[in-house]
Amino acid sequence: MLCLTFVGLLAINEVGAQDKVDSSALMQKQWFQNTLKEREIQHLKDSITLDILQRQLQKGHSTSEQKILKQKLDSLQAKDSMYVSIAKDSIEALRANTTGVPVLFFNDTLFTVYASLGPYDASRRAKDLESKLQHLYDLPKYESDSLRTDFHEDISLVLYNGEVVAAVTYIDAIWANKDLHTLLEQYRRAIDQSIVGNRANNSWNKTLGRIGMAVLAITLMLLAIYLLNRGFMFLVKKVIRNKNNKIGGIRINNYRLFSRSHVLFFLLQLLKVLRWVVIVLLVYCAFTFILSRFPYTHAWATKIIDWFKFPIVKVIHSFINYLPKLLIIVLIIVAYRLINRTLFSLAKEIELGNLRIKGFYAEWGLATYKIVRFVLIVLTIVLIFPYLPGAHSDVFKGVSVFIGVLISIGSSSAIANTIAGLVITYMRPFKIGDWIEIGDSVGFVIEKNLLVTRLRTLQNEDITLPNTAILNGKTINYSESTRDPRCKSLVIKVEVTIDYAVNWRKVTELLLESASKTENILTEPKPFVLHKSFNNYNVGYQLNAYINQPENMFFIHSDLMHVVMDVFAKAGVEIRSPDYLNFNDVTRHNA
Repeated sequence: MLCLTFVGLLAINEVGAQDKVDSSALMQKQWFQNTLKEREIQHLKDSITLDILQRQLQKGHSTSEQKILKQKLDSLQAKDSMYVSIAKDSIEALRANTTGVPVLFFNDTLFTVYASLGPYDASRRAKDLESKLQHLYDLPKYESDSLRTDFHEDISLVLYNGEVVAAVTYIDAIWANKDLHTLLEQYRRAIDQSIVGNRANNSWNKTLGRIGMAVLAITLMLLAIYLLNRGFMFLVKKVIRNKNNKIGGIRINNYRLFSRSHVLFFLLQLLKVLRWVVIVLLVYCAFTFILSRFPYTHAWATKIIDWFKFPIVKVIHSFINYLPKLLIIVLIIVAYRLINRTLFSLAKEIELGNLRIKGFYAEWGLATYKIVRFVLIVLTIVLIFPYLPGAHSDVFKGVSVFIGVLISIGSSSAIANTIAGLVITYMRPFKIGDWIEIGDSVGFVIEKNLLVTRLRTLQNEDITLPNTAILNGKTINYSESTRDPRCKSLVIKVEVTIDYAVNWRKVTELLLESASKTENILTEPKPFVLHKSFNNYNVGYQLNAYINQPENMFFIHSDLMHVVMDVFAKAGVEIRSPDYLNFNDVTRHNA
């Protein structure tokens, strides 16, 4: 609450300070203007006195009287010169903060009025002058020789047949940085040229010619639109609706992204848009041309042209100014693509085994490339970002922060899986095509990426496992033993329970015989039998046999069990369940 109060007080103080500055500037400007009015009035009085003194000197008084009159005249001239100098200083102080009032005639600025004249301010003087110009323009007959000037040191006039058209003072001359003679003649010449030019420009002959040009422009516009529509229909029939054209669909490799009908529909819509764009441009050009032909609507045409010209010119200038930054962006992207292609080629060579690096496994090639590529992409974005249009604007920064927050909130699990995928890649627990067991899922690996691993089971079921689940669980690889030279091969096992009455040597012999009769079981290394357990009513045995086809281990294991059952049945040895109890044997033992 205290902070808010403090900020509010600061804001009030700043506003009050600004108001004081504005009020002070306004008061200073008002003081200068009042001073100029007072000096102008004094200048008029002095001019009248000077005129009287000059007339008295011309009458031929005595020498002493002429000397006195001469001294008064010199004093007034010096005083008047001082007033003019002070007025110049005051006007220079006002020049930076004062905007003149333009005198407009047929949307053309003839001159600008800054100073007031008696009770008339600059705006009133400009409007009065515009009305008098309109009066001269409306005269049945206008003669340039009748427009003359009447020069005086205080107020000079532009007259037409003795009637005042414009008044020019020495203050106006100071504002224009010219002497009064030059400014007065400039006023007369500008008024005369404007009246003569506009009367000639707005004559009936000129108006009829402009009407004819407007009719011609409309006719040409309608003819161009007609020809455009005919050309559009001809193009539709020949290109779009002709079944013999070579326009086909768009394919990406073997996938059809857009069919032929989609492409033709897109081309048809594009032609329609282009047709309407051309029609709008034709109407715009004809409309602005017609408006620019007539004096009363010339300003409208200029404004309409500026409406379209300003954004187009601004876009062109912005694009030209942006070209150096665009060139830098292009160079950064080209450098990224070259580095990316080089790294990809090296990764493929490593994966294929053509390039070997000590301590660097082949399956690490693409994984390492993906990591480096991600770093390169981030680095490229960081380098490009400052050169993007509007990159330093608050809106761009706000959107960037918002997107970053969304990504950080919604991608926590994805990042965890990605990191787990990288760890699994460098741990190398399995490869694509390996038979593995993860939790309750057994199958061969068909895909392995940074997010998930996919298995295909013996029943052709595809199982998708997140990499975090694989990293946190136990993984059994059945294929690795066939590749590792330190391993003999993969071992499959069959466990049986046999009665105590059967000699263990015979059981061992029967199990090894079963292994020798089963297909796809290796003779070297030789199968072996383990005595697993002494149960309450029987003995547990385990047959271990080597195979080199882990992808067929389930089928080989099933065949082995079939052979074991046949061999034991033929030998008359009963395979019992661990919980099987023969009551005849129990009775016999008890007796």
